[in-house]
Amino acid sequence: MDSRRRAITELNRRIAEASVEAGAQLERLGDYLAGLEEKAFSDPEFLGARSRVLELRSRLPVGRKQVRRIMQCVEKNAELEAKVRGVGERYTELERENDATCEEIGRFGYSAFRSQTLPLEPLLEVFSKVGRQEQELQGLIEDQERSRGSMRTGNILKIIGQAGRGFFIRGAVGFKRKAVARAYAEAGRALADSALPEQVGDASLKRKIAPYRDNQARMEELTREAEALRAEQSHQKRVREIERDIQQAEDELVRRARELGELFRARPVRSLASDPEVKNRLRRAALAEKTSEKYRRQIRRIEAAIEIDALDAEVRGMRERVERLTREIRAREQEVRELEKRIAASDTERERLVKARGPERGLLEPDGPESESE
Repeated sequence: MDSRRRAITELNRRIAEASVEAGAQLERLGDYLAGLEEKAFSDPEFLGARSRVLELRSRLPVGRKQVRRIMQCVEKNAELEAKVRGVGERYTELERENDATCEEIGRFGYSAFRSQTLPLEPLLEVFSKVGRQEQELQGLIEDQERSRGSMRTGNILKIIGQAGRGFFIRGAVGFKRKAVARAYAEAGRALADSALPEQVGDASLKRKIAPYRDNQARMEELTREAEALRAEQSHQKRVREIERDIQQAEDELVRRARELGELFRARPVRSLASDPEVKNRLRRAALAEKTSEKYRRQIRRIEAAIEIDALDAEVRGMRERVERLTREIRAREQEVRELEKRIAASDTERERLVKARGPERGLLEPDGPESESE
């Protein structure tokens, strides 16, 4: 970018600043006029513009008060978020405790179910699942023991094969132990959530289940606490909504006040023409607009200079082409003259040859007539 383009960019920036200043002065003028008594205006258009400004003014304090009131409720937002995290962590901790407790309850219940010391037949399905998982686990353990026995005897190839199979079985046993633990936990949870402990009346079973139910009650309390904390956090969203409404109202107030200032400048009220504040705002707005116009004129001059350079370059290009074409034309004219000379010489030579040839009749006959020259 050359210096002239940079100058135009800078002038445009200054024009923008001056335009903002002019608008700000007219907006302050409108704001000042809106604060005057209603009797200062008789024009209905003035009165309408003034009432719109006043109505927007009245809305802003209400919105700001709402924001302050809500912010006072959630001014410790960081502490609030920490509480929410703490509730979630405690809830997760209780879930883990209950998982372990349910597995213990399931093992106790399954043992009582198998020995028939407690009437737990309503949970036949879940305990049957535990039984199937235990049987499958026992089968894998027995396979593992057989594999270990095979590795103590036999040739090297058999030992290597059994080692690979043993590795696979170890993995299967590990997965199956986890499945058995989940089955016990599922059975324990089903037993703890049912009415069977109260119906059976077994003190040992009740003692096993008591920690689970205490944790469940605490988790319900934590759920309610978390909901209350999230409701308190939702105030933040409301604050943002109100702040957005306030910003829109402030922007609208600026626009309406500026319209009132522009209306006064276009149709000044005689009784306010001598008001110092009115005169000052009008003077400063006019000065900013005059400055903008000065910068615009300078931009037009610079743009004219740029266009002149462009035209000069275009004209130079056209002149160079004219010169090139002129040289080509002269060269062609010289070529034409040389061709005309050759044509004239060819015509002269042809006349001489025609005389030398004579008449064409009998030209190829040995005794034919001779040429006239002879």
